[in-house]
Amino acid sequence: RELRSPASLAPALTAMRDENPDVRAQAIGVVAYLKLEETLPSLIAATLDLDAGVRTVAISALSFSSQPAAAAAVAAALGDDSWRVRAVAADSLGQLGQAAVIHVLTAALDDEYWQVQLRCLNALGKLKAHAAVPAISELLRSEIAAVRKEAAAALGEIAAPASRDALMNHSGDADPDVRKTVRWALARLG
Repeated sequence: RELRSPASLAPALTAMRDENPDVRAQAIGVVAYLKLEETLPSLIAATLDLDAGVRTVAISALSFSSQPAAAAAVAAALGDDSWRVRAVAADSLGQLGQAAVIHVLTAALDDEYWQVQLRCLNALGKLKAHAAVPAISELLRSEIAAVRKEAAAALGEIAAPASRDALMNHSGDADPDVRKTVRWALARLG
């Protein structure tokens, strides 16, 4: 039996309005699995669900769309009240691969939760976001070693010559993982 059957669409769309958030989240998974363009408005609407878990599933589902409306909805989720939703939004923006979201991800580097900063750094590295190099370089000074390491990794992925000085200034970081990542990033610069 065909798993991506259009027959499962109507019940899944109905279930997306169920009172139980777990049911709504599962329904979003089914709708996303079908990969039908006509479901995009329903998935976008689900990014505003009252339940953070449901919003997270909807945002993840949109990460596979190439439509600008999907990217806009995911970018808007970087302003969500839940840091977990914001972190998933940053991941999803990195997967979408659209340069139009670089400015939103760069602004989100100031998020109060380091977990969100990590995801934004990762996404900016994937997007080869040259415009974000100054903001990423600032996070090499973070008090959190994981953030410094991810900042160095993002700079290595971007491989912009403008990041060389910032990386060199942190080649003696107190954390061995950060030092290793800085060396890798510098090697990528050539």
